[in-house]
Amino acid sequence: MRRLARDLLRRVVRRAGYDIVRHGPDPMSRAAALLGALDVDLVLDVGANRGQYYRALRASGFRGDIVSFEPNPDAYAELRRAAARDSRWRGLPLALGRKTGAARLNVTRNSEFSSFHAPRPDAERVDGGLAVVEARTVAMRPLATLWDDELRLAHCRPFLKLDVQGFELEVLEGAGDHLAGLAGIQVEVALERLYHSQPALWDVLPYLSARGFTVHGVLEGYRDQASGALVEVDLLMVNRVPPSRGAAPP
Repeated sequence: MRRLARDLLRRVVRRAGYDIVRHGPDPMSRAAALLGALDVDLVLDVGANRGQYYRALRASGFRGDIVSFEPNPDAYAELRRAAARDSRWRGLPLALGRKTGAARLNVTRNSEFSSFHAPRPDAERVDGGLAVVEARTVAMRPLATLWDDELRLAHCRPFLKLDVQGFELEVLEGAGDHLAGLAGIQVEVALERLYHSQPALWDVLPYLSARGFTVHGVLEGYRDQASGALVEVDLLMVNRVPPSRGAAPP
């Protein structure tokens, strides 16, 4: 009886142009479901680190193209090994930002926390992995300079994932008008600032809202290891006017 009721409800909902989808308990299943709903065929994985998001995408069933950006050479080497046999993956060993040039990356004990901003003095109480162990000079490009010639995104329905430890607005501003060409965005944002000059949720959300994106969901992120307080969340955001997929390039 329960199954019959469920099937009847699904038929009614589908007649209205919608569908009912079961979401798994893990956050990645929600992100993957959104990619499917938006008909995304390419993910820009910015701040890829050692390939955690890449692996999660593939494990979730996403079979489209993935372009990963990671400026830390050590983390990038691990990422390349993880994706070496994936013909639909491409890696670029550089950072995205506002300008083209060299930038100083603060590499932390836990490389996931590496940032172009310096950690605040009290950040190590949240996690000792935030301690800076070295600084490296890395290459940086604006996404707008890569969009057409390097990445050929005009014929895609791309989705942007940002995990850049306080560098969110720099990456978004470097995309310029091409933000309108994104089907959606997943961006990690701070509830508590861990870095100097780091924007917080209430800085990033209005920026994206003013550019046509609306919140689809919020995924719980990192917590303070000592207090248990929530420090970061991921916003799943959808373009109110989704881009149309153009003709594939020759």
